[in-house]
Amino acid sequence: MRLLAGLGHEHRTAVFGMMDGQVLFWYVRIREQRHLDYPLMGVIKVEMPNPSMEPVDSELVDWLSRALVAERTVTPYGRDSRWHAHLYSIWLAERYVQNAFLSREVMRSMVKWDIRR
Repeated sequence: MRLLAGLGHEHRTAVFGMMDGQVLFWYVRIREQRHLDYPLMGVIKVEMPNPSMEPVDSELVDWLSRALVAERTVTPYGRDSRWHAHLYSIWLAERYVQNAFLSREVMRSMVKWDIRR
């Protein structure tokens, strides 16, 4: 936790492996810590498949991290409690999927049996 709490703005951690190196992950701070409620706000976890289990060039990891930091520029502040870790393109995709769902009322009207238990 100390590693992430002390992570500088727009910095990343070292790359770690899990599942015998088939998945790599690291953390990136996409927002400054000031004005945030707790030290881990603004930190995202990045996972990358690595089926070959070969070492990954740090230049690629740096490039991906910079691209993710760039995507945080527009934020849905106040619209979602996870705003501090949102990437705008992901947030837009989530909103699109959520809006495609039928409302709770429509779903209940379609159910023919009593679901009030």
